[in-house]
Amino acid sequence: MGSLRKNLLAKKTIVVKLGGSAITVKGERPILRTNVLENIAEEISSALTSNNINLVLIHGAGSFGHPQAAKWINLINRKSLIEISETKEYVERLNNIVLRYLRLKKIPAFPLHPSTILRTSRGKLVYIDLYPVLHLLANGYVPLLHGDVVLDYSYNFSIVSGDTLARVLAVALKAEYLVYGMDVDGILVNNKLVRKISISKIDELMKFNDYHLKRGVDVTGGIIFKVREAIYAASLGVKVVFVNITVKGRLKAVLKGDLKDTPCTLLSR
Repeated sequence: MGSLRKNLLAKKTIVVKLGGSAITVKGERPILRTNVLENIAEEISSALTSNNINLVLIHGAGSFGHPQAAKWINLINRKSLIEISETKEYVERLNNIVLRYLRLKKIPAFPLHPSTILRTSRGKLVYIDLYPVLHLLANGYVPLLHGDVVLDYSYNFSIVSGDTLARVLAVALKAEYLVYGMDVDGILVNNKLVRKISISKIDELMKFNDYHLKRGVDVTGGIIFKVREAIYAASLGVKVVFVNITVKGRLKAVLKGDLKDTPCTLLSR
């Protein structure tokens, strides 16, 4: 595994989390934002063509997972529940849809289902097999992962958020950027975009953040949880960008390193 890591150092690594609220309409029914998916695929294709980068993609579940998981996530006995199978079906259905949009833009994405490489205990991530991710990157592929239902040593099954997975991979791969793609411009305070922020100031700002108001069904903690994961990554040297991927051109700009002229929030040490 050490040789694989060494081979990847020739390119900068970027980990992108495509938020479920950006690529789907959050609610009780699974609804896609097809125009957003098409734009995202086109922008990623352009960035890969013109930039020497390793790219890892993770997508959230949005309405293809959160409403289903809400039926069982708080139950003590998580054995033999048809709702767990339903949740798994929906998240993999969305994963296949995202894969298809990427493939149609000639992006060599390869799906990795986190349930096969992760384990949790009491809902906390305790094991990840990095080899498949490193193998794909070393061979020119874009690993495509997602928030998932995984085996839990204590609870039988748990949910691993795509936000957590993105943070873990960004830190493990020593990524230059961890990008959280959302359906708003970045971190907003009193409806105003904060362009740059250090981890020492984030708690103070979040006290006044409008994101405390949840929108739709979210079983993994919403924006507050996302920010906590971002702080963890930033404390270990990964620059974190929050950007609106529903606006055409913004993801492409971030992937190309054009943060100065792109509405977004940069979180760093």
